[in-house]
Amino acid sequence: GAGGAEEAGEKRSVGEEIESMNSAVYKEATRALDAQHKELVRKYRSEKGSALKEKDEEGLRQARKKEELKECKRGIAAAEAAMKVAEEALTQLGDNKEEKVRDLAALPLANGGGGETPGIGGEIAGMNGSVSAAAIRLLEDKHGELESRYKKEKGSALEEFRGGVHRAKRLAEELEECRGSVAAADARVKGAEEALRQLKDNWEEKVRGLEAVPLAGGGRRETPNRKR
Repeated sequence: GAGGAEEAGEKRSVGEEIESMNSAVYKEATRALDAQHKELVRKYRSEKGSALKEKDEEGLRQARKKEELKECKRGIAAAEAAMKVAEEALTQLGDNKEEKVRDLAALPLANGGGGETPGIGGEIAGMNGSVSAAAIRLLEDKHGELESRYKKEKGSALEEFRGGVHRAKRLAEELEECRGSVAAADARVKGAEEALRQLKDNWEEKVRGLEAVPLAGGGRRETPNRKR
């Protein structure tokens, strides 16, 4: 009877040792899982933070480019309007010159004629002719000044128009790049969030799995129900 009691005590001691060993293994496995889990969580939280920052920065850059493009398009419209004003001015100047030259050329050479002597009639005709010629020269001078001014305005507006079109094209390309960068950063944010979700699910699943690891001889960690 005493020998049987001693043997039973020895078996309980071995069982306790086995459970102690398995408990230590479980704790070590849990510690290793916890350490690696935390390291990956830090990695993907950092990745998410970096991607969010990039997304915000590129979003602000995109907003600035949109405003710059709007301003550029307003400048193009203004330059186009200025070109049309200058073109219309040049057309009016040309029409005015033709009309006034005809009017001046058609001025009466004498002051009504009829009673004048050939001598004075000839002098009046000469005077009126010189006045007409002087008026035409003045017209041409003034016309030339205005024509030069509006040609310069047209040229300047055309240069601004072409420059604006070129800049608008470049801004549109940069805006598209910003959109691509925002989309890429957003994808990185979502990827990091998905990784963190999978890590959380994996943590919960593996902790449950470790808690259910068999102890010895195919058995499992005893629960109050199984001990009964």
